Amino acid sequence: MGRIILVIGGAGSGKSEYAERLCEKLSDGNKKFYLATMKNDGSKAYEERVKRHRKLREGKGFFTLEKERNLSELSFHGNETVLLEDLTNLLSNFLFSDAKKPCSSTGVLEDVLAVSYKVKNIVIVMNDVFRDGICYDDSTEKFLEELGIVHRMLADKADKVVKVIYGIPVILKES
Repeated sequence: MGRIILVIGGAGSGKSEYAERLCEKLSDGNKKFYLATMKNDGSKAYEERVKRHRKLREGKGFFTLEKERNLSELSFHGNETVLLEDLTNLLSNFLFSDAKKPCSSTGVLEDVLAVSYKVKNIVIVMNDVFRDGICYDDSTEKFLEELGIVHRMLADKADKVVKVIYGIPVILKES
C-alpha cells in the first residue's frame, strides 16, 4: 500500500494549494496525477470551474484524470503520486448516482484504498463541512453522516492527516 495523506480544510482554506505542493515534494520526479472527481453536469459553471482548476495547476506537471467514481478501474505503475480532489465529491457521486447498486462510506473507502495499493502516494483532499450548525433535511444529514464515517476510516488508515487553516498546515497525525 502506498502512503496515504489526508488534507482537510474548509472552503478557501488553502487545502488544495497545500496538497499540490505536498505532491510536488512526494513525487521525486515521478509522474503526478490530479484525479478530479467532480461530476460533469454539462453546465457552464462546471466548465468554468474546470478551466479555473486547470489554470491553477498549469506548469506544475500534473496529468489530469477525470473519474467521478469507480477509481479502482484506474491503472498505475506503482511509483506515481496521486492527488485526489476531492473526497466529498466522490462520496456524493456514489450516493446520488443513477447506479442500481447502492453505495455507502465503506464502498468509497474500498475504492480509494484500491488506488492506494497501485501508487506510491495518494494525497486526498477532504472538505470540513461539519461546523456550520445548520439543521439539514434527512438526505443531507445522511450524506454528512456517511462523509464523517469515510473521514474517520481514512484517518485511521492514513500515514498523515493535515488540517489547513487560513493556509497554515496543522499536523493532526503522522506515523
